[in-house]
Amino acid sequence: MVNDAKSGKTMAFLPILLSFIMEQKDRYSKLLKLRGGPFVVILCRTSKRCEEIQDLINPILHKYNTKCTSVTKPGYINMSKLEILITMPTALLHMISVKATDYKRVCHFVLEDADIILKSHNKLIEKFLNLTD
Repeated sequence: MVNDAKSGKTMAFLPILLSFIMEQKDRYSKLLKLRGGPFVVILCRTSKRCEEIQDLINPILHKYNTKCTSVTKPGYINMSKLEILITMPTALLHMISVKATDYKRVCHFVLEDADIILKSHNKLIEKFLNLTD
């Protein structure tokens, strides 16, 4: 989905993704057998945007005991039982290089500000997609 800033793109995809996560036992039964790794990866251009999206998601998923984590800089993060990962290109590159988690369970990949991210990080996107099944 492509449109101008502040046009509601995030609120267009978030309810769909969250409903998939809330129904994960029905939708992802085979993938639940795999250990670790997110079902959803949301790649944002800025840490502020990562935090904004996490702030939208957490109140909804809190009662479902679902883990949503925002990783905006390289460093250690507990990736066990993570269902939604919100991150930035530099942090994703670091997580890939240190093999922080397995990406075989990824079913949904969202690029916030896709036009900008694809111009500057197309090799990273390709590398990431090769790690998913």
